[in-house]
Amino acid sequence: MTHEVPLLEALKGMKDTLPMHMPGHKRNRQWGPVSSVFAGSNVYDLDFTEVPGLDDLHAPEGVIDRAQKLAGECFHSRHTLFLVNGASVGVTAAIMSCCAEGDTVLVPRHGHRCIYEGLVFSGAYPVYYQPEFNSALTVPIGPNLGQIASLIDSTHPKALILVHPTYHGMGCDLRIINEAARNGVITIVDEAHGSHFCFDDRLPMSALEAGADVVVHSTHKTLGSMTQTGLLHLGTDRLDPGHLGNVLSLLQSTSPSYVLMASLDAMRADLAEGGRETVGRTVDLALELRERIGEIRGVFAADPGCSWGYDFTKIMLRSSFMDGFTLGQNLRREYGIYPEMETHSFVLLMVTVGDTPYSIQRLLAALEDISSKVSVEMPHNSPPVYNGLPEVVLTPRQAFYFPKQKCNLWESIGKISGSLVVPYPPGVPLLCPGERISREIVEYLDFIIVNRIHVHGLGRDCQLTVLEC
Repeated sequence: MTHEVPLLEALKGMKDTLPMHMPGHKRNRQWGPVSSVFAGSNVYDLDFTEVPGLDDLHAPEGVIDRAQKLAGECFHSRHTLFLVNGASVGVTAAIMSCCAEGDTVLVPRHGHRCIYEGLVFSGAYPVYYQPEFNSALTVPIGPNLGQIASLIDSTHPKALILVHPTYHGMGCDLRIINEAARNGVITIVDEAHGSHFCFDDRLPMSALEAGADVVVHSTHKTLGSMTQTGLLHLGTDRLDPGHLGNVLSLLQSTSPSYVLMASLDAMRADLAEGGRETVGRTVDLALELRERIGEIRGVFAADPGCSWGYDFTKIMLRSSFMDGFTLGQNLRREYGIYPEMETHSFVLLMVTVGDTPYSIQRLLAALEDISSKVSVEMPHNSPPVYNGLPEVVLTPRQAFYFPKQKCNLWESIGKISGSLVVPYPPGVPLLCPGERISREIVEYLDFIIVNRIHVHGLGRDCQLTVLEC
């Protein structure tokens, strides 16, 4: 029917749910005074194009240039650029800015898929490194200094990519940045989930403070800007900001949304005026939530035991009565509470600047009710993690342009992967484009399929995408 609006109606139907997920504003218009004015505006009143007086994101000289400079001052960077295609575009642009075809780059195996997009665009040669894992939670933690120092010494990379923090909140050993700088290696830090770190000393150190060359923030995740926005920072003078801006212009929309840019500007104004108070209140709420969860029978907030700092606003909620998938489903269906994600082992909750004492109390009431209705404990058997690294036959760029075909799982042994294959958990690629598929990998895939672990990149018919060669 012509009057059917399925997406709009679905969004309106979420009005009374409690978001324990991103975006960080949590639909709370009052999280910051300037953002409150922005949120109260008619969205159509702010939706403009590049008319005189409103500047141009791709050649900023006026109000956008000033807004970006103010953002740089707020986050203590040398140069800051607005992102309206998500933080992903910032990571991709950073790789393209410092790596040419054939340059070696150290790549975290637990990195976001945008890193692989940067490798395709740049043609850089990846040397992958595996993070350490928390085996009980089946989550990646991060690399150790000795591991990266050894790789720098043996591969002489042009750039090093770090993830700080992980999706689940684990900080990285930022001493690695100094080791890279000492060897002339450019450090790109995907700090998408750590935009709030510089506003509270109880959180891990910001990579900008640690001296990283490039840092990418996804401010919509934990702070108050709108979804799809972020910031790209230069922390040193080792990269040319003009060249970085030109590369970014290749990737970002030529019709950037003034609504999104205005939300970044409003968020920055609120943080510049009261960021430490706002984020401090958020951390207080998260710590209170963690403590009160521990008082409820059968549920607890897991401690990942990370040596290099942990973001307390990310809560891995576990239950002795049910697995994470069942707990997450119960929270949604029975209580209208939507977690960020769930695995067999836990449910991930996010506490952000948009949360209030009410949201915390509503969550606690739901957990108390769940606890009162169940009594039989169940064991948690986390699936084993595969931490091998396949043979790299082709770069992701070379693999991207090869013709591809589907292949049955057991017939794929010895062939070259044409796509990312990622089991969840732990969300770490088992195969990347251009890598040889070994018998060991196929046996592991067969095992986790039998154990009902979800695998991105594997069709329902258990076929892999391989190169025709």
